[in-house]
Amino acid sequence: MIMPPLREHKRDIPRLVEYYLSYFNKEYDRNVKSIGNKALGVLMNYDWPGNMAELRNVVQRAILLAEQDEILSEQILLGLPQPEGKLEYNLLRWPFFRKMFNSRLFPHLPRILISIVFFAGLLALFLGPQDDSERNIGLVLSWSIGWPLMLFSFFFLGRVWCSVCSLSLPGNVAQTFVKPGKSVPQFIKDYSGWIMALFCIAVFWIELVWDAYQKTRLTGFIILGIILGSFLFSIVYKRRAWCRYICPLGALNAVFSMPSIMELRANRHLCVNTCQSRLCYQGDGATEGCPMFRHPFLVDNNRDCILCGNCIKNCSHDSIQVNLRIAPLELWNIQAPRTADSFLVVSLSAIFFPLLRHQEFLNISARYSMPHLAGSLMLFGLIALFTAIYSLFSWQQARVTGKTFNYILGATGYGFIPLVLGGFLAVYFEMFIAGAWRFIPLVLSAFGVSLEAGHRILSREATLTLQHLIITGGLLASLYATYRIIKRYIGDARFSLKFYGLPYVFLLGSGILFLLVL
Repeated sequence: MIMPPLREHKRDIPRLVEYYLSYFNKEYDRNVKSIGNKALGVLMNYDWPGNMAELRNVVQRAILLAEQDEILSEQILLGLPQPEGKLEYNLLRWPFFRKMFNSRLFPHLPRILISIVFFAGLLALFLGPQDDSERNIGLVLSWSIGWPLMLFSFFFLGRVWCSVCSLSLPGNVAQTFVKPGKSVPQFIKDYSGWIMALFCIAVFWIELVWDAYQKTRLTGFIILGIILGSFLFSIVYKRRAWCRYICPLGALNAVFSMPSIMELRANRHLCVNTCQSRLCYQGDGATEGCPMFRHPFLVDNNRDCILCGNCIKNCSHDSIQVNLRIAPLELWNIQAPRTADSFLVVSLSAIFFPLLRHQEFLNISARYSMPHLAGSLMLFGLIALFTAIYSLFSWQQARVTGKTFNYILGATGYGFIPLVLGGFLAVYFEMFIAGAWRFIPLVLSAFGVSLEAGHRILSREATLTLQHLIITGGLLASLYATYRIIKRYIGDARFSLKFYGLPYVFLLGSGILFLLVL
């Protein structure tokens, strides 16, 4: 007998949920009596591509996750990832990597070592030379070494930088004494993507318009502001709520780690059919649960996983995998595209130009009587222009494909991430090559040793060639990712200019523009 699609018989969902509650309460010896109104609303608004089997699994997991006698909305886990058929290699097959992730020293030891250097650099920003930025080691560590290495890590290591981040360390230490129990307000959860995107743009605005790259104390205050925000959230809300829902650097990490060659995923079938606990999420007495409020078996992208290894330590079924994979794979497999992510990607593509030509940007601003206002208007005007062009493109693409405007606006933007990431890698690669050489002479000068240093690690010509290769690689990856995204939502494998022409013109135009301004 063929069952009718559940999405066409949603009136039956409350009755089915009541039946599954009774069934799984007996199977797992639980006493979950009801489902909350918000949780039921989530079920009623979902399209149920997996039909009744998917509803059954969702209720089963909710009963296992329920802490009281009622199922709450955060315990409704929809859109389980479909990892089958991927080309991947699990690094945990190697004893070295499994031992590293299971070690109690990871990620705490690397975090401590990085924090020593980080806070020494922060101290230098305020106490070191203020009149000559070239002689301040804190500025070198921040912009010539720290920022570029963080950007490079996105492609190779996903969001692992967040697991060793020093900015959240004071707040995490405070949590060992304060033990906060509050959950993040629903408003922040609902609009987290937009909050993080706007904060990220605000950080770039301060950097570019006020020239933080040459101002030691301004750089220090940016860092202190993020530390303070993380600290306040950590003493009020449990786990790493700041990193998950607010942090501006977390927004950058989230979108740029999505094309990474590394991912953490769970074996979905093993989790659903074998596991009856939730230690991967909740933790046990020895190891904390997921600091980012994510159940590993539900993770289908790198946005919210920081590769801290807690779930690996807690899982007794060896369900967790740390995979090497085809880099942009998840961009066309993501289950829940967010418009806020696409807005941030498009905004970053606009920010690329004043970031790359920062001195020219400052010189143009300086021609006006109020340079900061002029610079702000230019920067936000550029973001508004790119957003308007992308919105117009999405509107036309929605007309052609028959999809909703909001869906196209959210989904297609993920295809542009490799190109934008390539552009930012090219910019910060030049910053690293041009400025990192100053670190060793500055360290030695603190001990009274004078060292004549070269001016660059690589010649400008060699750097420019590598920058072109990085952007070209990003463009090619974006073209393929966009092809797979469109192929998925139109359901047709044939290449047609009707569906692909406009996105490809948009991408090729942006890529050529990126290359021309280098």
